[in-house]
Parts: sequence; C-alpha cells; structure tokens
Amino acid sequence: MNTRFAPATTPTPALYEAGGETFARCYLAQAHWPETDPLLLDQQTVPVSTTENARLKEAATRVRLDFEGFLNSRKNLSPAARVLALLNHDAYQFQSKQAFLAEDHWLHLISPAMDAGKPIEIVYPLFTKEGCAAKVLDATGPTGAERMVFWHFEQLVHRVTRIHPAGLRIHVLCDVHLYNSAYTNSPVETAGYLADLQEWAASIPGQPIVVHDYAAMLAPFRSIFQEAYHDGHRLLRTQPSSVLPADEYRRVLKSMRANINTRPLGLTYPELKAAFGPTQDPSSLAWQEVTRRAEIATREKLAIKHAAYAVGADRRLFPNALRATVHKGAKQGRTPLGLRPYPEYYRSTRILPYHGVALLTQHEESWKATVHPEIALRGRSDLVRCLTSEGTTWFYRTRLPSEG
Repeated sequence: MNTRFAPATTPTPALYEAGGETFARCYLAQAHWPETDPLLLDQQTVPVSTTENARLKEAATRVRLDFEGFLNSRKNLSPAARVLALLNHDAYQFQSKQAFLAEDHWLHLISPAMDAGKPIEIVYPLFTKEGCAAKVLDATGPTGAERMVFWHFEQLVHRVTRIHPAGLRIHVLCDVHLYNSAYTNSPVETAGYLADLQEWAASIPGQPIVVHDYAAMLAPFRSIFQEAYHDGHRLLRTQPSSVLPADEYRRVLKSMRANINTRPLGLTYPELKAAFGPTQDPSSLAWQEVTRRAEIATREKLAIKHAAYAVGADRRLFPNALRATVHKGAKQGRTPLGLRPYPEYYRSTRILPYHGVALLTQHEESWKATVHPEIALRGRSDLVRCLTSEGTTWFYRTRLPSEG
C-alpha cells in the first residue's frame, strides 16, 4: 500500500457522540426463538442456482425510486447537486436528509471530482466477521446477505454514471482483521471472509468498489496506533467514563455479547437461549461465560476503535472522500452519508448484513430481502433454505406455490 498520505487536519474525534450509535444495536433478544432446537427440525432445502441468485439480486436492487422520474424532476440542478440529491434520496440514505444537506462540506467534495472528470470517492467502514452461534448457524464465510451489498452498490454506481460518467469509487474498509482480537474468530476464517469480499468486488466491471483490509491500512501508522491503543486500555481500566458514559457502555456491552465468537463453547440450544434469548438467565453458566468474554472483548474493541480514530487513516488516505456509515447520528461532528447497505436497512429491518442472514419474501410480484438472526429462521416449515456447495446457508426464502 502506498504510505504517502495527507495529514490528519482535524482533531481526533471522540468515540461517543450524543445522539449517535457507538456500535450497532443487538436484536437477538427481540427475535422469535423456537421452543425446541431448530437444528432438530426438518426444513426444505435447495442448492444455490442461477435462478436462486437472480432472486437474491432482484431483492438487492429493489429500491423505492423511479430513477427516470428523479432525473427529469431535477434536470435544472447542477450535475453535482443531482449526484448529491441521489445519494441523499430515501432509496439510499437513512440519515436525516435535511441534516445531511445542511453540510456544505459534502458538495464541496463532490464538485472538484466532477470538474476533474474523476470518480467521486466514498469511504465506508463496513463488514466484519462475527461468530455468535445464534446469528449465523453454520456459514464461516460471507452469506447471501453480504453478497446483496455489492449488487446494491453496483446499481447505485451505475445510476451515478448517468449523471457523472466517471461514477463513484466506494472504498469499503473491512475490519474483519482489525477487531478480531475482540471477536476471536480463527485466522483462517477471517482471511477467507476478506478474500471472498475482495473477489466479489473485483468481479464488478470497472471495479468501482474496492474492499480494503482496515488493519493493513493502519499498519503504516502503527506507532501512533499502538500508543493510542495502550492509552485506550488504560483509560478503560482507570477512567472508563472518560471514554463512554456508563449507560452507553452497558449498551455497548450488550451488543458485544452477541458479536463475539461463541461457537467454540459448543453451547446447547437451551444454553444459547439462556445467554441470548428473550428471557435470559444470569444464573446460567453459559450466560456468565458469554458475559465474561464480552467484557474483555468490549474493552478490546473500544481500545482499537479509540486508536483507529487517533490515526484517522480514512482521513489521511482518502481526504477528498465522502464519509459513509451504518450508524445513526453524527460522526466526527458532521452528519455523514447513511448509505443503506441493502434496500430494506433501516426500513423493515435494522440488522446489518453480517449480523444475520437474508430472508427473501415475495412482495408486489417481486422479491424483498430483510436480514434476521438465523436462529429465528432455521426449521420453519414455511421457508426454504438455499444452500451453498459446502452445505451452509446462503439465504432463506418463502416457499413457492409449486413447492407446497
């Protein structure tokens, strides 16, 4: 990687910003947990096929936007303002539309790229590998939920090229290695996960999406990172309220319980339910062990995040890029682009692609995709499970009339 970089011209941002999310919320306790172990229930399965992937792609590109009508209604705007309006359209933006437009900063980044005939850059921290045994039951690599993101972004890029021929370049910062000392997946699993994402990105014509290893991006700045990382751990041990308010720390801990890798524990279904279900049992040894590991993981992830903010590699390496996020609220004192990773994110579901698996349902003669913890989908007689060649879940869908 080229280590020439622009200076980080803004102060190191705080991890906590009032009204914003520090980590994505956990929805495991709100999921429907079957009475009996869903792995013991029969469920119809089909292999991944061209037809099944076409359904998944249809769901990934089913956005609520009449694009031709959009272009016609904004033909009097400048090209830069049209691109900004597209990015800020409800089809793609889940943040406050008014707050985003109030940030003149974004238009000032778009206009020079367009004037120079260059792609408009977006930097987007996205994708990690979690090993919670209730969220994804068997897949060790990305599932169809992650694959949808690339189709969704590819459609957005194509639409931008109708306004600005050079299009977009979306820099996806994958933190599968960065946070793995907290999540504790095997190194083979994390390497394979990243490789699959990068292969998907490379297969798109023109390669408008680039998947970066976030840890590798930070490596040229390791002396800055390590000092801040150690400082973060000391603060979390001695002055935790200086990093996060106590109530926010408790919420973050709750999320981390459902993020760490619990597969090596070999928890039974009753133990999983006691640890993560709607009615949890703090007296359960499983609940206590998961919580103990989550407390360590929370401090580790917060210290890493603190150090990554101190480095500001995204600001150094992509100084002219729009900042995108999967979280609600301000980031670094600005309202960033809340770019939906798939069409129904922050609509009918708030679960990130890597926090569960996709469920396809038929809606108005087309397919719609939502994401759910897999524990709520496995074994349901009204669903079909689509399997990879390895026999793991790719996605679920509702049964077709011909399937009974």
